[in-house]
Amino acid sequence: MIRPLAQSWLKTRQSPSDRSSSLFRNSKSTGRLLYKRPDPAVGGNSPEAGLWVCTPGKWPLSIPRDEFCHFIAGRATYVRDDGEVIEVRPGTCVHFPADWTGICTVHETIRNAYMLR
Repeated sequence: MIRPLAQSWLKTRQSPSDRSSSLFRNSKSTGRLLYKRPDPAVGGNSPEAGLWVCTPGKWPLSIPRDEFCHFIAGRATYVRDDGEVIEVRPGTCVHFPADWTGICTVHETIRNAYMLR
């Protein structure tokens, strides 16, 4: 069971955005790292898992490592640079392959559980 995120351990930060363009809107995101395997043999890219919450906004996105996400709440659209559109809502599971690039638009605050490889 995933419990609602508690504010006591959340760190708020600005999501990536291009402030020079009206196309992109700021959003705020919070998260909690639940697991990260310390393994210097993989060059700092140790597997990790966590929870992430993000408020509405729009920004360019680049995902350098394989990432699996299970969306628990909210609604968002991911548009890959090649035109592929991924609509997410509660219950959606998505695998973003390493080096995925595109635009993320969060319509309603999203919450997801993620795993990075």
